Amino acid sequence: MHYALPSATDDETPDPDVACDPAPGSTFPVGATTVTCTATDAYGNATTHAFTVTVVGPGSPAPQSPEPGPVAPAVDVVPRAIDGAAPRLRALKLTRLGRGLRLRFTLSEPAKVKIVVRRRGARRPVKVVTVQARAGTRTLRLRLAGLRAGRYTLEVRARDAAGNAAVPQRLRIRLRRPG
Repeated sequence: MHYALPSATDDETPDPDVACDPAPGSTFPVGATTVTCTATDAYGNATTHAFTVTVVGPGSPAPQSPEPGPVAPAVDVVPRAIDGAAPRLRALKLTRLGRGLRLRFTLSEPAKVKIVVRRRGARRPVKVVTVQARAGTRTLRLRLAGLRAGRYTLEVRARDAAGNAAVPQRLRIRLRRPG
């Protein structure tokens, strides 16, 4: 049975994860099957909604339509202005912190921040960290476990809830063997 995953909204997480069981594309038996979908935000908060899918097979009676009843009014419908401005990512500062790095930056608005670490000259990243960050000055700690000595490029990207992307910022780092 193919169906579209439901969408979910959240004040803090612009694109919450949505998973359904049974998943879209699953084979449904003849009869009624309850599909349960769960939306989870970046902080682990979750909400669940269920709906019924009825599959009619050869020789089975057609499903009965429910009696029309009152339609509940929509809630939490708030018109939003269209956001055409990308978040500004400024004042990046990288400092060594024991076995890791501390990245400090300033965001003009809440955004999903993605840090991509690549070994110099490589196309594939060796580490990717994604966090939801509020506006203002933020500090992230990055662990260096598993990275060999060498030169790396650290790219910082930010995307707001409307999908606008900041200009990526790049920093170069050199890791030395402990000695």
